Amino acid sequence: METRRGATTPTLRVALPYEKTYAPIACDLMDAIGQPADDAERGVLSDWLAYGDDGAWTHRLNYLECSRQNLKTWSLITRMLFGALVRGERILYTAQNGDTASEIRETMYGLVGETGNDPKCAFPWLNKRVLKCSKKTGHECIYFRNGGRIYFSTRTNTAKLGYTVDVVLYDECQELTEAQLSALMATASAAPLRNPQYIFVGTPPTPETKGDGIFQAKRDAVANGTIGEPASLNEWSVSDIEGFVLDAEHIANPDYWYACNPALGVRITEDAVRSEVASFVSPLKFAQQRLGYWLPPVRFEAALDEEQWNKCATTEPPTTGLVVYAVKFSADGSTGAIAACRKPESGKPHIEVIKSVSLSAGIDYFTNWLAQRKGKAAQIVVDGASNAQDLTERLLRAKVPQSCIVRPSASDVIAACSMLNNAVKEQSVTHFDQPALNLSATHTKRRPIGKTGGWGFASTDEADATLIEACALAHWQAITTKRDPSRKAVVF
Repeated sequence: METRRGATTPTLRVALPYEKTYAPIACDLMDAIGQPADDAERGVLSDWLAYGDDGAWTHRLNYLECSRQNLKTWSLITRMLFGALVRGERILYTAQNGDTASEIRETMYGLVGETGNDPKCAFPWLNKRVLKCSKKTGHECIYFRNGGRIYFSTRTNTAKLGYTVDVVLYDECQELTEAQLSALMATASAAPLRNPQYIFVGTPPTPETKGDGIFQAKRDAVANGTIGEPASLNEWSVSDIEGFVLDAEHIANPDYWYACNPALGVRITEDAVRSEVASFVSPLKFAQQRLGYWLPPVRFEAALDEEQWNKCATTEPPTTGLVVYAVKFSADGSTGAIAACRKPESGKPHIEVIKSVSLSAGIDYFTNWLAQRKGKAAQIVVDGASNAQDLTERLLRAKVPQSCIVRPSASDVIAACSMLNNAVKEQSVTHFDQPALNLSATHTKRRPIGKTGGWGFASTDEADATLIEACALAHWQAITTKRDPSRKAVVF
């Protein structure tokens, strides 16, 4: 009797069409070390390593959701080995928990050796390609002779900000926070091979996870086609199966087990899953841990009151007064927005969005636009860890005065958002009736900043927060700055 096996086809797959992929080469590499790919792993890797005629990755962003013990670890190890050994990429692997990062690191040491010329290495032909290994805490890395590197890190809000890599691998993404994402996206914004890639791997967040929901938000954006970047998604989730109901009867049905666990019947046994069903108190726990069940979305409270915001709209903005520009980049580095605030000598300050731009072509637009207006701007605020430093340096090279550029701290962002919120409540600010800005103001939510109750704006499936946060930053500086570019110095 043939053994039943889990589904190798994802319950949900999103990918752009492609003809070329490095997956066969990567799988041959794993065959050579006795870890051949199964069909599910081969399919995921094919999407990750797809490329076009120009050599650029077909999918800059890649998302994988699957229950534990199925295919996540194999896929990540394969991506690291192929990238470092074959392409000479610099790769950063990051996990939320130190134990997970250590386990992956030790697995890699077991394959390539713990040092160059390691006589204990199981695969000497791999070890010949290793230059050295660093085990210093906080700087764990394998260096290869071709220039490739694999860094290992446990996530923090500032993890690896000093590193520049080609690929960032995010493991345990259910625990990922927006602050951590911002810190790490910047590491590949200037990828040495000029072909950055980001891979997000995890399971659906549970009510107990410490992440702020960004993994689920990004997964939903890919599934809905609103991510705004070339992205792939492979997931094995009961949430994609029509007719599933979260109750004891459905979670005990083996058909759902096999649909959501490609390794079932291979590395996972039915008896083991049956024991898990019995051990969990509620169907939700089992569904999330073994069936990839996504919690249904909860309607959020809008960051700004829609009625109050609409009352601030105007068709007659001020035409004189100092001007502040602000740029806000999204946490994942996919978009950016420029906003302006004009503060007249008397009357209400006025905010508006100048442009919202996809960053698929880089940040030249922001540099050129702002540099042309450097003589008129009281301040230029630049925020968003993914590209803020790069834009700041470009503006300085374009002769924008350093005193003109403001890089806000977390407390500054809190102050800016609070000031705009109060101004909207008090009707002491105006804005154009711009549809995209209206949506950003009234259909985004609040994201906690720090532990003091402060907040910023967070994107939702309905709206991009970069627009309203850019306006908040411009408004904040227009109200508080003492710099006036029109003021002439008097020399006695």
